Amino acid sequence: MAKCIATVPQSITGIYKGEKVRAKFSCYSEERAMWGTTTYKLRPVSGTCKENEDFFRTTPAGDISITVKEDETNARLSLGSDYYIEFVKVLEG
Repeated sequence: MAKCIATVPQSITGIYKGEKVRAKFSCYSEERAMWGTTTYKLRPVSGTCKENEDFFRTTPAGDISITVKEDETNARLSLGSDYYIEFVKVLEG
Protein backbone atom coordinates (compact mmCIF):
# COMPACT_ATOMS: atom_id res chain seq x y z
CA MET A 1 0.00 0.00 0.00
CA ALA A 2 1.26 3.46 -0.86
CA LYS A 3 2.19 5.90 1.86
CA CYS A 4 -0.24 8.56 2.99
CA ILE A 5 0.81 12.17 2.95
CA ALA A 6 1.20 13.76 6.37
CA THR A 7 -1.39 16.49 5.89
CA VAL A 8 -4.32 16.81 3.55
CA PRO A 9 -3.88 19.80 1.21
CA GLN A 10 -6.92 22.06 1.15
CA SER A 11 -7.29 21.45 -2.58
CA ILE A 12 -8.31 17.83 -2.03
CA THR A 13 -10.50 18.10 1.06
CA GLY A 14 -13.43 19.41 -0.99
CA ILE A 15 -13.84 16.29 -3.06
CA TYR A 16 -17.10 17.26 -4.77
CA LYS A 17 -16.87 20.70 -6.39
CA GLY A 18 -19.18 21.67 -9.18
CA GLU A 19 -18.80 19.33 -12.14
CA LYS A 20 -15.70 17.54 -10.81
CA VAL A 21 -15.31 14.53 -8.51
CA ARG A 22 -11.88 13.64 -7.15
CA ALA A 23 -11.39 10.14 -5.83
CA LYS A 24 -8.43 8.17 -4.51
CA PHE A 25 -7.93 4.60 -5.68
CA SER A 26 -5.27 1.95 -5.06
CA CYS A 27 -3.96 -0.43 -7.74
CA TYR A 28 -4.50 -3.96 -6.44
CA SER A 29 -4.13 -6.10 -9.57
CA GLU A 30 -1.88 -6.15 -12.64
CA GLU A 31 -2.44 -8.81 -15.29
CA ARG A 32 -0.20 -8.98 -18.33
CA ALA A 33 -1.53 -10.68 -21.45
CA MET A 34 0.61 -12.40 -24.05
CA TRP A 35 -0.63 -10.03 -26.79
CA GLY A 36 1.08 -7.00 -25.23
CA THR A 37 -1.59 -5.51 -23.00
CA THR A 38 -1.79 -5.06 -19.25
CA THR A 39 -5.02 -4.82 -17.27
CA TYR A 40 -4.91 -2.86 -14.03
CA LYS A 41 -7.62 -3.00 -11.38
CA LEU A 42 -8.08 -0.26 -8.83
CA ARG A 43 -10.38 0.14 -5.82
CA PRO A 44 -11.09 3.02 -3.44
CA VAL A 45 -8.57 3.49 -0.64
CA SER A 46 -9.60 2.53 2.88
CA GLY A 47 -9.07 4.44 6.11
CA THR A 48 -5.40 3.70 6.77
CA CYS A 49 -4.55 7.36 7.52
CA LYS A 50 -6.36 10.70 7.83
CA GLU A 51 -6.27 11.45 4.10
CA ASN A 52 -7.52 7.98 3.18
CA GLU A 53 -10.27 8.18 5.81
CA ASP A 54 -11.47 11.44 4.21
CA PHE A 55 -11.45 9.91 0.73
CA PHE A 56 -13.05 6.65 1.92
CA ARG A 57 -16.05 8.60 3.27
CA THR A 58 -16.60 10.50 0.01
CA THR A 59 -15.12 8.45 -2.85
CA PRO A 60 -17.61 6.69 -5.12
CA ALA A 61 -17.68 2.95 -4.46
CA GLY A 62 -16.70 0.34 -7.03
CA ASP A 63 -13.69 -0.91 -8.92
CA ILE A 64 -11.99 0.49 -12.00
CA SER A 65 -10.49 -1.84 -14.59
CA ILE A 66 -8.39 -0.45 -17.44
CA THR A 67 -6.41 -2.20 -20.13
CA VAL A 68 -3.48 -0.48 -21.80
CA LYS A 69 -1.39 -1.53 -24.76
CA GLU A 70 2.23 -1.56 -23.67
CA ASP A 71 3.60 0.26 -26.70
CA GLU A 72 0.93 2.98 -26.73
CA THR A 73 1.13 4.50 -23.26
CA ASN A 74 3.74 6.03 -21.03
CA ALA A 75 1.32 6.19 -18.10
CA ARG A 76 2.22 3.04 -16.23
CA LEU A 77 0.38 2.12 -13.08
CA SER A 78 2.19 0.32 -10.28
CA LEU A 79 0.78 -2.47 -8.20
CA GLY A 80 0.21 -1.23 -4.62
CA SER A 81 0.38 2.47 -5.53
CA ASP A 82 -2.39 5.00 -4.89
CA TYR A 83 -3.78 7.36 -7.53
CA TYR A 84 -5.99 10.43 -7.52
CA ILE A 85 -8.63 10.08 -10.18
CA GLU A 86 -10.73 13.01 -11.34
CA PHE A 87 -14.04 12.68 -13.06
CA VAL A 88 -14.83 15.90 -14.89
CA LYS A 89 -18.11 16.39 -16.71
CA VAL A 90 -17.74 17.23 -20.37
CA LEU A 91 -19.57 20.48 -21.01
CA GLU A 92 -21.69 20.62 -24.11
CA GLY A 93 -21.41 23.36 -26.66
